[in-house]
Amino acid sequence: MGPETILKIIKATPERTVLRMTKCTCWKTYNEFEVNPAFRNCDLSHQAFMEDGLKVVSPQFSFKVTKAMSRGDPTCEFVIEFKEV
Repeated sequence: MGPETILKIIKATPERTVLRMTKCTCWKTYNEFEVNPAFRNCDLSHQAFMEDGLKVVSPQFSFKVTKAMSRGDPTCEFVIEFKEV
């Protein structure tokens, strides 16, 4: 997601991991170039990229964006879950 990204693991269990992003290269670029807020939808691109990427690793993984700076939250948070089949 870029060299300036700061992403920390908030909680990790064998079934679920919660990640928090406090600094995002994508969000920084949107702000630097003064992109119209209506088009700052990096949460959607993160969702699509990670969801499809994890399916390649295992269809048992799911990914969800639970907080997003592009939605007005102070940070982004992601939840990765592993479901037994």
